[in-house]
Amino acid sequence: MLKDIRDSRQHLWRTFSLIAITFAIGGCTFATNYNQTYVPNEKVQKFEPVSGKVFIYTDKSDDNYVFSGKPTSLLGAVHTLTIPLGAMTTGIAGTVFGRMFTDGFDSSNSLENISQYRVVIKPKVSNFTYEYNGLKT
Repeated sequence: MLKDIRDSRQHLWRTFSLIAITFAIGGCTFATNYNQTYVPNEKVQKFEPVSGKVFIYTDKSDDNYVFSGKPTSLLGAVHTLTIPLGAMTTGIAGTVFGRMFTDGFDSSNSLENISQYRVVIKPKVSNFTYEYNGLKT
């Protein structure tokens, strides 16, 4: 009888520990910010930049879009990533397309005075997924 009580307590303790660990791990959230230095500094084309300037147009809702979600892979499925995709999209579009024009780029949420630009580009995130690759080191 004493052995049954001891076994029962051990089983209860193991179950409680497993539940506590699951809740501790399950609440993991990772957040990141846009860092312009992540964009490679190489030119994306083999030709000379076009004269003029490009205009990157975005809505405020596009700029403020923040993705928050879990990976598509089973590995890391308890983690949530929060990433400001709107700000990243605007920054990367400006950096990359700005290199294609001699005078770089401007960006805004307004289409005022766009006649001075050679091209108007409206970048938008339409889909984003991510996964963890457990085989890569």
